[in-house]
Amino acid sequence: MPQENTPKINQSFLKFLTTLFKEVGLLGFVIIFLTFLFLVWGTAEQKRLFIDSYILLRSEEITHCLVVILTLLAILVISSVYNYKIGKLRKEENNRISQEKSTLQKNLLRDNLNTSD
Repeated sequence: MPQENTPKINQSFLKFLTTLFKEVGLLGFVIIFLTFLFLVWGTAEQKRLFIDSYILLRSEEITHCLVVILTLLAILVISSVYNYKIGKLRKEENNRISQEKSTLQKNLLRDNLNTSD
């Protein structure tokens, strides 16, 4: 239960962040957050250098290309593991709910059904 003295802007901002996290997942949230930080606090020179080096790959060094490839592979692995764990949790929860419903239905039907025997 939220505290009464918490400002409304903090509550609405946290609600926005929670909704964003639910919509785009962990990986998307981290990417959006880091992009926001870079756009707000990065200088024009840093932004230009980043775009030239890592997006346009205009650097003469091969390390920039390797960094991009390794980053994309890391993102792929992390998102795969995260999605697998979330899927497993959802499946377990669905199984638990279905088992609970089946048990409840059996109990209700046993009490309410009158057979001809």
